[in-house]
Amino acid sequence: MTGRAATVAAVVAGCALGCVLIATDRPTVVVLPLVAALIAIAPGRSALERQLALAVAAGLVVAHVYGLGQIMARNLVRVPEWDFTAFWLHARLAAQGVDFYDREKVRELTSALHLSPTFQLQGRFWNPPQAMLLFLPLGWVDDVRRAYLGWYVVQSLALVGCVGMLWRLLARSTGMTGLLATAAVTTTLAATAITFYLGQTHFLVLLLLLLSFSHRDRFAGGVWLALGLLLRPILLLMLVEPVLRRRWPPLLGLAATAVVTTIGALAAFGVDVMTGYLSHGAGPVPPRMYGMAVNQSLLAVLVRAGLLSPEGTPPADPVYLAIVVAAVLATVFAVWRWHGRAPNPLLALLVCVALIIYPQTLDHYAVMLLPALLVLWCSRTLAGSALAAAAVILIGVHGHLRTLGLVFVAILVCTAGVVWRCLVESANVPGNPVGDATGPPKRPAKRGSWGAGGRPASATDIDGVAVV
Repeated sequence: MTGRAATVAAVVAGCALGCVLIATDRPTVVVLPLVAALIAIAPGRSALERQLALAVAAGLVVAHVYGLGQIMARNLVRVPEWDFTAFWLHARLAAQGVDFYDREKVRELTSALHLSPTFQLQGRFWNPPQAMLLFLPLGWVDDVRRAYLGWYVVQSLALVGCVGMLWRLLARSTGMTGLLATAAVTTTLAATAITFYLGQTHFLVLLLLLLSFSHRDRFAGGVWLALGLLLRPILLLMLVEPVLRRRWPPLLGLAATAVVTTIGALAAFGVDVMTGYLSHGAGPVPPRMYGMAVNQSLLAVLVRAGLLSPEGTPPADPVYLAIVVAAVLATVFAVWRWHGRAPNPLLALLVCVALIIYPQTLDHYAVMLLPALLVLWCSRTLAGSALAAAAVILIGVHGHLRTLGLVFVAILVCTAGVVWRCLVESANVPGNPVGDATGPPKRPAKRGSWGAGGRPASATDIDGVAVV
């Protein structure tokens, strides 16, 4: 059998596997071992391993894309309260020229829609006014189902974009087998189904993060990062790398985007909305949100363990703040001393640390672990594959054993694996063993400029790394 015929046969077999998984309602006890096996054999070193990986990946993609379609179809028939309804409701207020942070106005609308008391208490627009510019088109649609349909189109395109960017940036050397495997891991991840059920923004945020990383030396990189920050402040830690490396173009892009969006928000919503948000934000966070089982941050783990009180303002607790400062300083030091060829592990490290210290890391934020999973998987080592598979299994089992906080454990597993990869990458750079560095690297040569010795700067002259 020729290589092309074998590939076609593997994909056909995978589609048949996908149909079987669909018919059996994708049982967790079958899906998770298949994902672990896929991570173990792809990228394969032999033709047989590659064909097996193709078959398993195709089956998982078919089954879970169908599952995501089912979720979207059900939600369009009966729109759930969380979380898209909150986006749409506040966007409707914004489109009508009403202060969408005004709790009384929000209660009037939620009461008219017969939403639950819990939603009336916690359903807020937590983002700054500038972020409402991204949600405002939802408010122009008066029917929530039609708005949700458009939102699902955007989310589906963002998911496809994330798969393509993850493969291109982190797994391109694995070829088309790796692309299909990346799609399989992404769609199979339990957090992906939760994200689509809630209508959350994680794939938009992840796509903006990947675009920022892809353009990390350019003005556009700062634009993408600024837009991501409007949706998720968890990306704030991504500023460590450009600041330490003195990458001025992306920092200028971020500043310019902040100015433009602020002017746009002032023009669209008025000065009162902006000053009101600056004075009291979106309102106090209900204390119970810090200890909920769905919260998988370090803060929530400490609250549930009884080490911090949920009353008052737990994020301001001195013990928690000391841990956060220590984690941030350690991360800054790691970035400062980084001398690996490719910066992929740094991206994964910054995301993992941000997930740990962010006070509101909910279980569906596990979508943001995809860069770390790809970094571990593409290390082509038994340890890397085992850690990636363990994290995926922990996230998958979490839905059945939510009180154990397994997503937080998965974040710790990924963090440990990425730290290990950072140490290995740094140690394997010729002439730059760990411990030889005396500070951050010198200012890089610009793309297309002349490097040292009167020769044109090559791919590895830029930041001392290979351009992805």
